[in-house]
Amino acid sequence: MPGFVSAIESNHRNTITNRLMEDLAEARLQAIAISSSMALCPSNSAVRNTCDTSTDWSDGWYVYAGSSSALTAASAAAGAVLRAPQPLPSGWVVDAHLPSPGNFLALSALSETSQFGHFTIYRSGYSSTAGCVTVSSTGRARSSTASVTSGLVSTNNDPC
Repeated sequence: MPGFVSAIESNHRNTITNRLMEDLAEARLQAIAISSSMALCPSNSAVRNTCDTSTDWSDGWYVYAGSSSALTAASAAAGAVLRAPQPLPSGWVVDAHLPSPGNFLALSALSETSQFGHFTIYRSGYSSTAGCVTVSSTGRARSSTASVTSGLVSTNNDPC
């Protein structure tokens, strides 16, 4: 039974990691194609079509035309949103480790970002291994997995 649980956890981690990688790649391609900035930000679960101010992306994320976390209901209604948030499985966390304020990532038409850093994807309270998505200053993303040396993965125990 433990092997089965581990396989399910690994599958969820890979699915979330791949979804984030696909959205980062799509935003980068769109920014280049339309010669305008594209951004990603965490969903504000309380107010639809707005960015959350935290670095917790566990409620999913928006991909939209813009260069800041200024997604609004009006800009969403005007067609700015390329992809709406998809819910994550219960208990899964996506922590953004980006420069302050850390609640958005913008990619320019030149395929550059000043918001480079990484995301840590894990099951809260259960995981010793995390999915890591690292974004370079050129807007390219790469994924990997990493394990903590002791304890469980958390915001303060980040193996990425």
